[in-house]
Amino acid sequence: MSSRKGKSGRRTESEKHGYVKTKDGFKFIGGAAAVRAAAVRKGLGNRILRPGDVEKSQQLVSSSLSPFERFFAGLLKGEATDFLNKDGTTTWNSICKRLRLPFPHEPLKHYYGDQRQHFLYRASLIMEEARYAVAEGLKKFQRQSIEQERFKRNQKNRNRQRQRQGKGPQSNTMLLSLTGVEVREKHGYCTLTFAKNRGKFSPDEIQNLRQGQIFACVSQNLAPTVANSVLGCILASNRDAMIESNSFSVAVFKAVSKSQEATWRVTPVASLLTEQRKFEACVNNNTHNIPFLLPLLGGKKPTHIKFTEEDTGELVAVKVEDEEKEQPLFSRTELNQAGFHLPTLNPTQAKAAKTFLNSQPNTITIIQGPPGTGKTTLLVNTICQYLMESITGDKARLLMVCAPTNKAVSVVCTRFFGHI
Repeated sequence: MSSRKGKSGRRTESEKHGYVKTKDGFKFIGGAAAVRAAAVRKGLGNRILRPGDVEKSQQLVSSSLSPFERFFAGLLKGEATDFLNKDGTTTWNSICKRLRLPFPHEPLKHYYGDQRQHFLYRASLIMEEARYAVAEGLKKFQRQSIEQERFKRNQKNRNRQRQRQGKGPQSNTMLLSLTGVEVREKHGYCTLTFAKNRGKFSPDEIQNLRQGQIFACVSQNLAPTVANSVLGCILASNRDAMIESNSFSVAVFKAVSKSQEATWRVTPVASLLTEQRKFEACVNNNTHNIPFLLPLLGGKKPTHIKFTEEDTGELVAVKVEDEEKEQPLFSRTELNQAGFHLPTLNPTQAKAAKTFLNSQPNTITIIQGPPGTGKTTLLVNTICQYLMESITGDKARLLMVCAPTNKAVSVVCTRFFGHI
């Protein structure tokens, strides 16, 4: 159905008011039909774009994905060669646009107006960390591919001269069979299932079969270059099932033909589980609502209007800061009853602990040392001293202890509770 114009080329009054002239006379249309008819008249086609259609047209990551999937979709939705651009800022900007994150065009402020904006800017920095890690992994993959090709050419020359063959350069590339391609159109990615036909996965290969691992996948029919690579990641990891089935699945965020079931070269590039967890913490709405984060980040406490009556009898509006009742891990009574057994520190550790405890607010104390030098012991001692100082102070002091991995947090907690 389409609208028709009069002999003069202009729409009639009936057509202007939602009527369309058909062979049976004028017919009233409204709603979506009217919008489609108007789009046809303007040469825009007859399709009404839905939010999902807009996301596809602008290569945005679907908002229906989980934060875990969104992280890898935003990172891997482009081409593998984008990570090797000399200007990494362009690739970083594209990743932020896909994820609808603000791109920091200038140095970050200490704190932004609200917690959500503050954390979204931090999420942008995390995506740059992930981009850099993938770029470094692809550069290593590219160097290995060049060395392998050079070795093959040398081997051919040696065979002609009947010389003894040597060992090739070490490579962590796995030669696997592509046994299945599952297209998940709703989620916007494909799942490739790879299987090892000869032998079992080695311990080193099993180590790379973990959640958040990025792989460069190249069909054996193509040259092993970054341009021919399809980047994918492991979204779900069950090593026992992988070892038993001798196969694993990789999610790729671009179309892969089901007819390409052949032998593929699969090379681990980078492990981004830590970056993914930090990203998920920054974009999670629950994080934005944590009360103690606002003063911790240097922001102002929320206020409310309180009306008071002055001596004159007039009501005056006064801004009053909201008092948030923080619940510390230990009450003062419990701290008094807890007999801390402070771990012994050497002179260097004692100096570092004193520097931190005497530091001014909004400052950072960095302590560096190789493994086995007693950093965890120093940390536990400092925590105990900090809590002991809060017993004699006028106000209970709060301390938040963070670590990059769950295991590191568990070690600190175990050591701390062992000294109470």
